[in-house]
Amino acid sequence: MTTQSQRRIAREIEERLNADPTIQALFGGGRQASWCYFETRDGWMFVWTTERMGDGKYHSAIQQPYGEGSRSGDKRKITRWKPVREVGHSTRTAAKARALRLCRAHANEHPEWRDADAARQQARNQAVRLRYFQRTGRWPETWGPKPGEEER
Repeated sequence: MTTQSQRRIAREIEERLNADPTIQALFGGGRQASWCYFETRDGWMFVWTTERMGDGKYHSAIQQPYGEGSRSGDKRKITRWKPVREVGHSTRTAAKARALRLCRAHANEHPEWRDADAARQQARNQAVRLRYFQRTGRWPETWGPKPGEEER
């Protein structure tokens, strides 16, 4: 037999095994597809699979925390999530893009997060500029007044 015919036979056997629900129940149901997620500050997870599920599609889903610790804002206490919505996609890229889009939309519902992120980013930028100035002694005019020469 050639390698090509061996592949064809293996593919045909796999298709027949996957089509039989009895065999699937015995052997196919034990493994869950691998997945990744984005998590927001309040514990919501926006998940996408990195492998095809049993229906041959990649999936994206929203997982909402519930139970103990879900409303406290402390993500370390959250131990349970319930699925809010799950959608199948033909490509992994589409599943990841949807998870990211939903995560960003959820974060935009909380303007206090956006303000805190902006303040954190501004402080980080200033720290990077100060390190650059200490290393090189240069301070571009577009950055505003030099440290120590602020307007009084």
